[in-house]
Amino acid sequence: MTQDEFNQIAWYDFMTWAFSDAATRAAFTAATGVLLGAPRTASEQVIDSATGHSTATLERFIEWATETIWGLEFAPKTYQEALAKRRREVTP
Repeated sequence: MTQDEFNQIAWYDFMTWAFSDAATRAAFTAATGVLLGAPRTASEQVIDSATGHSTATLERFIEWATETIWGLEFAPKTYQEALAKRRREVTP
């Protein structure tokens, strides 16, 4: 197993924990002003998915948690590359 393969597993587990932790969600809201509630019910997830609401908020949370708590340099290379691409697309 490569270091990056290990990081993928560890980072995924960290994100699962971070999203389920009320204190981490509260810290995200305090830092960004974006309200991130508790994990949603199945029907709420369907509505969020249809409207695209949850995707943007979750991406922002993942980015914040990765940079603020985990450390971007320890995130999986695929995530680092996807984030860099998304930032290039936003910044002309």
